[in-house]
Amino acid sequence: MPETTPSSCINKDPMTDWGTGSTPKLDYNIPQTNGFVANAYIPLDVNSSYFKTGAGFDSPPSGNYYDIVAGLDASTITARMANNFIAVGTPNIVNVNSEEETPTVSAAPQYSLASLVGFESAPTSSPVADYTIAGQAVSSIAVQSLYGMPVTVVDIMGNQKIEFRQQPASAVPRLTVIEHYRVNTYLGDYGAGETVKTFTLLPGEKTTISIKSYKQTTQSKKDYQNVIDSLTNDSTQELEKMLQIDSLQSHTESGGYNMASQSGSGLNIPLFGGKGAASFSSSSSNGVTMNGLRAENIKLLANAISKQVQKSVVSRKLDINTETSTSETTSTETSIVRILENINKSRVLNFVFRQLNQELITITYLDDVSFVYTNGYEETKQVVKVDGLLALLKSIFNNTTDADNVFKDIVDQYYSVYDYTGTRQTFYEKRTENVYDSATGSVKFTEDYFRKNTGLSMTAEGITVNGIIKSVESRVLPTDSVIVDALLGQGEALDCFNLKLQDAAVVQANLENVAKQQAIDIIEGLTDATEKATLYKKVFTDCCDVPQSGCNCNPTSNPA
Repeated sequence: MPETTPSSCINKDPMTDWGTGSTPKLDYNIPQTNGFVANAYIPLDVNSSYFKTGAGFDSPPSGNYYDIVAGLDASTITARMANNFIAVGTPNIVNVNSEEETPTVSAAPQYSLASLVGFESAPTSSPVADYTIAGQAVSSIAVQSLYGMPVTVVDIMGNQKIEFRQQPASAVPRLTVIEHYRVNTYLGDYGAGETVKTFTLLPGEKTTISIKSYKQTTQSKKDYQNVIDSLTNDSTQELEKMLQIDSLQSHTESGGYNMASQSGSGLNIPLFGGKGAASFSSSSSNGVTMNGLRAENIKLLANAISKQVQKSVVSRKLDINTETSTSETTSTETSIVRILENINKSRVLNFVFRQLNQELITITYLDDVSFVYTNGYEETKQVVKVDGLLALLKSIFNNTTDADNVFKDIVDQYYSVYDYTGTRQTFYEKRTENVYDSATGSVKFTEDYFRKNTGLSMTAEGITVNGIIKSVESRVLPTDSVIVDALLGQGEALDCFNLKLQDAAVVQANLENVAKQQAIDIIEGLTDATEKATLYKKVFTDCCDVPQSGCNCNPTSNPA
């Protein structure tokens, strides 16, 4: 008979029902949620004579922020920011990244803070309210805006921040490559680590233990966090500081340029050791190649992460207390009591506690590339991908021949990107498409363009990513969990007399079991069910067919 799905007497749709698709699979290669993007900046060594001259090239753009703010005071800037924000912005947008109780209004997406300063003041009928933008009061932003251009950026955690960028010392055109690396962490092996605590219970002894995690200590919170398994604001800020220290310079110091001119959020890798612009053609002679700078960037990032991880390892210590019971403190206090007892009569019982470790495999791979043009002034910044690079070069160069040559030199570099094994990989691919005439259906012309290699796929440690892997690091981190094992002592704690008493007790228990087993075997051997039930009551109950004293039996209760 075919199986049928049992029906319910309650005529309601189930919360979960069987579908027609395949069942989901458990996958150990799903990245942790703390994967992030790291941006590496590579200035290109371009002949300065290629660039156009004039405003926005070798001179400041007309009407730039610094010229506008030079004739303003803090009160005027405050009024313009607040009033123009109300006039052209969207005051109902709240910055959810703020932890303040006061509503935080984010900047309108179509206008930057600097643009608001440049607008004429809105009608005086609009109230000047001290809004908070990216966590800062407008009045505070206005004061700082007298000394630097306010630019809203997004950090690695997705939080809005405002940077105040000083006026460049001079206007010099520059092309910069931004390589976007994905830093993903995957789970590896999991097992016992170092011994945290050992203690012994004597025969018959009982004790209460408590386990205190490093997460319960507020002071150590910043120390045990790191970006690969506990991505937080504190851990990302610490990593950024380590990167700046290791690179020997801040990312805002590069000849008056802000190398963190972001095309998106992420962690910014500063220029390593003040390295110069990268050579990408045979005409360049500064001796610094793109592959060389790329390797330095990855090394810098990996070393900074390793330092942070090592610092967190030292802080991840567990405390096992065998004297008193303790409590685990989170948002509320929960008491945890563990009672251990050694029920053995002659041997000690040893407990060994070991901290559990988690292996984390971090894979860093080249995921995308952006290209930035700026002469140091934020107003001139243009950010494009490879499909818009040629058009950008033609708009900033004097002639198309130089634009074509530089474009080819740049793209050629991404046909020779070396992975973590030293093998050459191709990041871009050339695509040719036909454009058809709608009336005749014939090909009008063909066009070529470049894009990320659609077949680009690499595998390391059984993990596959769609990019060029530049680094594979395996790190082991202690967790806040423990595993315990019990070892029975070999020495006897009883003399011969007590040992023999225990042996006698064991013999007695065995004899009782044998007697019961014999009775069961006799009863099971009977075929008459009534006789079997009668004998069962005689053997395993207090009553029998003859009145007995002290067993609560009498003739009337005799089943026979």
